[in-house]
Amino acid sequence: MKQSISPTIWVMISLPVLLFSCVSATAIHESPTRVGWGLNATPGWQLGEGPTSLHLLVGYSSIEFDGGGGHNGIWEFGSQFRYSLTKFPENGIWLGGEASYLNITSNGGDPKAGGFTIGPMIGYRFMIGRIPSSIYFAPSYLSRGEFKYMGTSSGGSSSGYYAKLGLDLHLLSLMHAKGR
Repeated sequence: MKQSISPTIWVMISLPVLLFSCVSATAIHESPTRVGWGLNATPGWQLGEGPTSLHLLVGYSSIEFDGGGGHNGIWEFGSQFRYSLTKFPENGIWLGGEASYLNITSNGGDPKAGGFTIGPMIGYRFMIGRIPSSIYFAPSYLSRGEFKYMGTSSGGSSSGYYAKLGLDLHLLSLMHAKGR
């Protein structure tokens, strides 16, 4: 029996994405390379008066796989660290890093596997009208555990690469004096 997500849960998931939104093209390489799409909420907090910010990361990606016409659903929970090379509000490059925990499901349900990613980020901050935005690339090392279903394991653990090309629209940052 397949369960549906209630409208309340959809609102709880959608609201943070709209306020701290990022849409991304996502790729995973374990063998072969597969691509998909993702939505992330990345609210950020400026650390002191300097060019550094810390971001919470909550996201979902869907990546297709060959054989059976299925997809992996990937829930991602982690953090990002960003250091701007230019002073706000000027457009400019920023560097950073990302670490996250992944909860990976096959075809939206069972079997499930856990994993983690860690890697560098590089981005470019710019304005779209009055909205601070940035585009970024985040290639990460991926370590994934075995898929488990009803007490049995399959697929073995693996490592590879997990990458995102994202567009951040910092809508809520319009309330902050520095626009972060």
